[in-house]
Amino acid sequence: MESVYRTLCFCQKVNGSYKIFYGHSIYWKLTDLDYVIDGWKRKNIQGDIYAFFVDLSSRDAVDQLINSEHLEIDASSKKHSLIFDWEQSDTDFLINDASDNEYKPFISLCSKATYYFSIIESEFIEEFLREKKEAISRLEDEYIVPLAKNPHLLNTFAIYTPTRIETSFQNIRDERNHIAGLEFYINDIFEDYRDCEVIFLLSSEGEKEQGSFKLSDEPKSISLRFDPDYMELSIKDGEEVIFEEKCHFIKSINVNMNMISGNIKTNSGAVPMHSSSSFRIGGDGE
Repeated sequence: MESVYRTLCFCQKVNGSYKIFYGHSIYWKLTDLDYVIDGWKRKNIQGDIYAFFVDLSSRDAVDQLINSEHLEIDASSKKHSLIFDWEQSDTDFLINDASDNEYKPFISLCSKATYYFSIIESEFIEEFLREKKEAISRLEDEYIVPLAKNPHLLNTFAIYTPTRIETSFQNIRDERNHIAGLEFYINDIFEDYRDCEVIFLLSSEGEKEQGSFKLSDEPKSISLRFDPDYMELSIKDGEEVIFEEKCHFIKSINVNMNMISGNIKTNSGAVPMHSSSSFRIGGDGE
């Protein structure tokens, strides 16, 4: 098995069946270090709230879960019925942008996303989150899905197809320790995108540098006339954008500290002894 659809469902038990109130399935190409969840597993979180999870072998199996009003599964040596009702679907492309507060299941990967959902009243969402507060908190802690902060995820099932590319970079410095360029490190984990084009934009206080190179180029370095504080990086497979990253660079940090180191006794009472210190991390020449 070279890939799986890693699938997770949060359910509420209603009349003997399990109604899905959140779910996702992640297409994941396996490495030698990955494990496989063989068969559906069920876990009671609290009361009538359960988690079901499995590695499905194909997109057809995921579609069967989404499109079946009642899907009969075997989990924990018993048969169970999963229910998921949806009315609409939508697609999106999730980029790597730290300033974007949208929920993403990955820290640094971009991903295609397909959402299946139904519109539900805000009053119902608030009531459900309030009544199931402790169970939702346990789900968030164990499966890292922040439902309380993202209530729009309720009654949603998402399919994620991540681009398995990770990026980093390093400054190139001259003999005076001034920044003279930038070298990109792009890890195409499965070497699926060697012929793709990488497009970059670097800027700082009105100065700008932009250009492109092939992902297969070595080394991936450019010369610069300035120290950038912002970067946009995108990777295109033909006309399709498969990776996009936006980030700001922290060049220096100023630290100011005030400390109390005991008291001095005076005729009018105890007076605290204060001391202060400040220093800078980073900046020119660092």
